[in-house]
Amino acid sequence: EALEQQPWDVVLCESALPGLSAMSALGILREKRFEVPFVIVTALIGEETAVELMMAGAEDCIMKSNLARLPWVVERCVRDAQMRVSGKEAIHAMERAILDRDKMLAVVSHDIKNPLGAIKLNLQLLLRTFESAEATEREKKSLIQLQRMRRSTDRMELLIRDVLDLAKIEAGRFLVNKSSSSVDELLAEVLEAVQSQAVEKSVHIDAVLPASSKPLLLEFDHERMVQVLANIVGNAIKFTPERGLVTVRVQESAGSVQFQMTDTGPGIKAEVLDRIFDRFWQIEQAERFGTGLGLSIAKGIVAAHGGKIWVESKLGAGSTFFFTLPKAAISG
Repeated sequence: EALEQQPWDVVLCESALPGLSAMSALGILREKRFEVPFVIVTALIGEETAVELMMAGAEDCIMKSNLARLPWVVERCVRDAQMRVSGKEAIHAMERAILDRDKMLAVVSHDIKNPLGAIKLNLQLLLRTFESAEATEREKKSLIQLQRMRRSTDRMELLIRDVLDLAKIEAGRFLVNKSSSSVDELLAEVLEAVQSQAVEKSVHIDAVLPASSKPLLLEFDHERMVQVLANIVGNAIKFTPERGLVTVRVQESAGSVQFQMTDTGPGIKAEVLDRIFDRFWQIEQAERFGTGLGLSIAKGIVAAHGGKIWVESKLGAGSTFFFTLPKAAISG
């Protein structure tokens, strides 16, 4: 009755009150879900009984022959209880923050993506009009402006996708849609996507696949793996000097298939290698066209496939990014 009337800091309980044992009192406390520290005070109690009570949730057991411990134990129990309350409040605050973030992301997903889609659609229609062979000189100049606008909307679309992907990864709601896919076709699609970027910098790309008469098949989300590879290979091209080399290599091992992307760029300082996959982090020399989310998202995508991702690099000797996909999922 007293427990229900007001909050208490700690319960001190004689181990064997007439008609109420310490175990019974502790049972009442837990049955009513009162999260109050429970301390046993006893003149004599067996070791097995003390262990049983501690396992049932008692905070401590104090012998009457050593009551000097009592103030210290009470102080510790009160302090620990306050910390637990503070921890729960922090968790609730975090949950509210996550809920607010999810609401904001819903706005981003709907109220920004939809008008952006309409802008892109109208841009495509205008581009078709101005791309005709009969276009006037003035229309050709307008075409250049429209192409710049399209590139800007593409970057906005990628930014929205990255923000939404990162939120799903951090919330543990990121899912991949795996199916049997060809690694050869995956690489071909990625290399075609980054070819113009490589040509612009005169960077040569080598692709090395395992020697086999049959295509290498794995169970993976094709679109998501294109996203991972395009991000890593695109970064490799960006940091490779003109007339440099980027090598994409696929190797089979006993339990997995490993992808390696090696560049001949300046390399990465050893002290920052551990931060490469942190969100929003970018190498100091990087041009600030991105958000610093690409590699963080790549890590989440690879992890969702059951793989691992890491980087090895030395200053002046280029960098190699690695990631694996489970080979156990190979079908064929």
